[in-house]
Amino acid sequence: MRRLYRLVAGIILVFEVTILCGFSQKVSQVWMSSKIDSRELIIQSGEPFRQVTREIAQLTGFEQARALNQYGVLAGLDRRMKKGRYRVPGEWSPAMALEQTAVGPNDPRRVKINPGFTLRDCARSLQESGWVESATAWIRLVSPDSHLNIRRDGNLEGLIAPESYFFDEAAKPEVVLDSLHNHWCEFMVRVAGTSNLNERLRNGLTLYDSIILASIIEKEAAKPPEMATAASVFHNRLRKNWPLGSAATLRYALQEWKGRDDQLPVKLKSPFNTSRKPGLPPHPICIPSEAALTAVISPPHTDFLFFSGNGEGGLTFNKNMDGHRKSVKSYYKKLDDLEKQQAQAAASTIKTSSGTLANP
Repeated sequence: MRRLYRLVAGIILVFEVTILCGFSQKVSQVWMSSKIDSRELIIQSGEPFRQVTREIAQLTGFEQARALNQYGVLAGLDRRMKKGRYRVPGEWSPAMALEQTAVGPNDPRRVKINPGFTLRDCARSLQESGWVESATAWIRLVSPDSHLNIRRDGNLEGLIAPESYFFDEAAKPEVVLDSLHNHWCEFMVRVAGTSNLNERLRNGLTLYDSIILASIIEKEAAKPPEMATAASVFHNRLRKNWPLGSAATLRYALQEWKGRDDQLPVKLKSPFNTSRKPGLPPHPICIPSEAALTAVISPPHTDFLFFSGNGEGGLTFNKNMDGHRKSVKSYYKKLDDLEKQQAQAAASTIKTSSGTLANP
């Protein structure tokens, strides 16, 4: 009888060891590198843990999804899993990928907002990043009538800091707008010393009016030294109560204008036509850079009242109308010559192509 007990006990022991070894082998495999390309994992709100472990197993090529689930439950990862967007590198094991879900999303959406961007440009960038489904939805979200509008009393044009932003895909619109606003406040305090739009600066303008003028400078000049001189021109014209005469504001009013500045409808009835009456347009026309803001806040003292393009990517400044007219004439002559050269080059290319086809 005693021998029988020993035999049964031995069989049970061997069975338990076999099971334990098999389970240990399966669990140990969750630490093996998958050696595949980087993959994307998105965990939705309320998604079952078992479903997540199944998806990770598929992404990493791991065939024991049940063992991975058991490991996660034993480690308590099922209680700490966070929704969001994850990047699973190819060298990660299934266990490493699963443990990352307890740490949090590691692949947020990157949105690059550049100086010179309009709200429409910001909307396109957000759409391309995948954070918003449509640019139209973003425009509607930040409209003056939206309850999410940071300013509450007006347009958000020009009131977003030019930076790179990182958002979790599941972030709510309120969180994203708060982040944009906080970055903008930090940017303004650093550049202008305040984020209060109504505060008057040492240039005699309020912060908001300075942002409006800086947005025009951003579109009119490309180089910081020329931004400063262009800012002095506009300050001089404002003091004389002259119209700013900016082509950039008129282009903003027309939005999709592709023609030359000398073809702009200067008699267009629009608050952004700064050739018709003195003063600033109602709001910024784009996001100004730090260089443009600095130029407007601390402009140099000059006697210049006019500027135009020089045909070489820069600007020419003048103190009187006669000199300005000569500069404008020279600028458009260079443009005409360039357009003729481009047309001749295009015609030559077509002729050469035709000749090649005619003489195989």
